[in-house]
Amino acid sequence: MSVDRNLIARAIRPGELDLHFSLLCQAFDLDPVLARPIYDQDPFFAIDHKRALFDHGQMVAVLTVVPATLQVHLNGTLPVAGIAGVGVPPAFRQRGYASELLKQTLRALPDEFGYAVAALESDNPAFYRRCGFEHCSTNYEWRAAPQDLPDHPAASRVTQLEPGGQALESLRIQCLHRTLSQAIDTTFVRDERRWQVIETLASGRLVAVYRNETDAITSYVAYQQDSAAEGFGWTITEMFASDDIGRHALIGYLARQTNIPFVRCRMSRTTFHEFGLSQIDGIKLNLVDGVMMRLLDLQTALEQLAARPGFLQTLRGTTGGFTICLDDDQGSKRPKRLRLFVIDDARDEPRTVIAPADEIEGDCLSGDVGALTQLLLGYAPASVLRQTDRLHPTTADAISIANQLFTPTDLFLPLPDRF
Repeated sequence: MSVDRNLIARAIRPGELDLHFSLLCQAFDLDPVLARPIYDQDPFFAIDHKRALFDHGQMVAVLTVVPATLQVHLNGTLPVAGIAGVGVPPAFRQRGYASELLKQTLRALPDEFGYAVAALESDNPAFYRRCGFEHCSTNYEWRAAPQDLPDHPAASRVTQLEPGGQALESLRIQCLHRTLSQAIDTTFVRDERRWQVIETLASGRLVAVYRNETDAITSYVAYQQDSAAEGFGWTITEMFASDDIGRHALIGYLARQTNIPFVRCRMSRTTFHEFGLSQIDGIKLNLVDGVMMRLLDLQTALEQLAARPGFLQTLRGTTGGFTICLDDDQGSKRPKRLRLFVIDDARDEPRTVIAPADEIEGDCLSGDVGALTQLLLGYAPASVLRQTDRLHPTTADAISIANQLFTPTDLFLPLPDRF
């Protein structure tokens, strides 16, 4: 792979911060006066995560890396590099700068920060697919008029919090969110910095809570006013409920908002069905491609996924283990051919070992970075990816083993957690 040695991507230096901000504003046509406080007060701000491409020493493209964590199969976590603000000012466009900045950054991230995967959302998936990204979730995007939603008596216990009330109830809402999120198989973890972005920097956020008979908050919905051709309605940014009564109460609360023409929301398939929305005739549903992701470090990803119950047992049933080969000529120098096997010593607990493989032996599966990303993160089973000729097994059993090792998930990136 030839690289123009005059194109260098790296973290910016303190003296380059203003130029980085200026190029960002030019790329996205931002008002510098309005954008500067957001840029400077970002809780995730870290100068080593502000990246830029230099052509013969001139800064020509910028992006920002936002740290995140993905909880996988309840008991594993993957360090995620959220990619945001990939921008090139108009004067420098059509020269391949954006793709070069992205590719060099992705190669550097595992060694510099230990990130296992990268993630982003974009309305230009073809561009990011060329850099190895693939969609790894499907958003259930629905819309309804309030009068088409079912009311419920429990809705009378739902109240909208005033701005001061949001601050007072913040810890309760955060605690509820954390408790309910921990029960989701695979989801993005929300830390203090993300809550700061949501509660202090997000404008127009409204929250309504359901209190049960003991006055405990057990469900909440967050939303903001949004405009469409028929007027101002509500865009729901997230809905969380601990039980069916709470779910009925929140939907009933939305049903009572007859002064607005619509409510709309994006959520996971699981949440859509848990709230009973699939049973409502007035719901208009669209399935929309969600977050795009890319493997950066195959070994780190496999080590975390191996903590899933059943993973070790599946490996024990193989003959000599299982080998995965990653085809990724744009990626980092981390190992791309790994053998997974079990050490079963009578003196110790059985454990999974993941080690570089010099040769391919036994059951093996190889594929491009996009296909293996979708497989490992549970978006598509090996059998489906094999049908599209994106995975290549060496034995008839390899696909079956992969289907058992990497089980389906319902990954979803909520609006408040976007990078």
